[in-house]
Amino acid sequence: MTKMTSLLERNEQLARTYTPAALGVPAQPVLLLTCLDHRVDPAIVLGLQLGDARVIRNARGRVTQAVIDDIAYLAFLAQQLSGGQVADDLFEVAIIHHTQCGTSFLADPGFGSRSPRRPASPRGSWKPPPSLTRTPPSAPTSSACSPHPRCHRR
Repeated sequence: MTKMTSLLERNEQLARTYTPAALGVPAQPVLLLTCLDHRVDPAIVLGLQLGDARVIRNARGRVTQAVIDDIAYLAFLAQQLSGGQVADDLFEVAIIHHTQCGTSFLADPGFGSRSPRRPASPRGSWKPPPSLTRTPPSAPTSSACSPHPRCHRR
């Protein structure tokens, strides 16, 4: 038995009765970029159902080159699913931060001097040292999450 056993069992239960939705654009024309903090689920916070919105989560809900690449690819897919029409309003992007962010300790200079640095692009060839193979590398320490909840529209 591993830590994943109960999750795999729940997935098997769901797979027995789940009927996948047809491929298409989400019900809401939005893309949410938010923190990966496990205590804040964007579906619960915003009252979303499965298939309502595109969601990207990363440490501190920051726009990185990888996020920009993902947004460009999702825009391409949305364009293809909507008949190839070029439109400036395929979806809006909301960047959502939250209070009591679990990564806020990254702003502490003492922590920053002890943590490994991630490469500019998480898709690079950087590998964590063996001592960190069970936990993901920490995010850069340039800034902390917002102290107040807010949603920015672009």
